[in-house]
Amino acid sequence: MNVDEILARLIAFPSVGTPNSAIVDWIRSYSLAVGAEVTVQPGPEGNRFNLFAKPGSRLSACALPLDGRW
Repeated sequence: MNVDEILARLIAFPSVGTPNSAIVDWIRSYSLAVGAEVTVQPGPEGNRFNLFAKPGSRLSACALPLDGRW
């Protein structure tokens, strides 16, 4: 999946002023699939969530080319 495809998927989610579980679930799944460590916490509203992601051990040791392509 390239950057354009990821962005198209993300902007397709209704998330402003509405429950955001669908977009959080997608980001969580994608992040885990590429090796990130993810934490999801419920917000005070109960139907909105906060997502925190950081490079996991699989990502922290990889070298990326300077031209920006993986």
